Amino acid sequence: MNSPLPCPAAVGGGLPQSDGGSAITEYEISYNDLEDFSGRDAGKFTTSGSSVTYTARGLTPGRRYYVRVLARNSRGAGQYCRFKEANCLVVGSSVSAFAAN
Repeated sequence: MNSPLPCPAAVGGGLPQSDGGSAITEYEISYNDLEDFSGRDAGKFTTSGSSVTYTARGLTPGRRYYVRVLARNSRGAGQYCRFKEANCLVVGSSVSAFAAN
């Protein structure tokens, strides 16, 4: 994942509205074997810095995992996004991947 783009006009338009005027300092990445994130095969990782790179380890080979991400800065945390669409607006496009063998 790369650093996020400014919020689109439909959800606040422009960088000051998307981050509250404070730079993003970390991302929280969650994964789970169930799309509603209620499963037991799950994990969470927090990055430091403003870009996201993470490799989940210890997953069950061949199992599908769903992924969601939230951004955090000095003003607090945003909401989780778990959709593929760049602006996190299209419901039903969940991010998922199969664990490697």
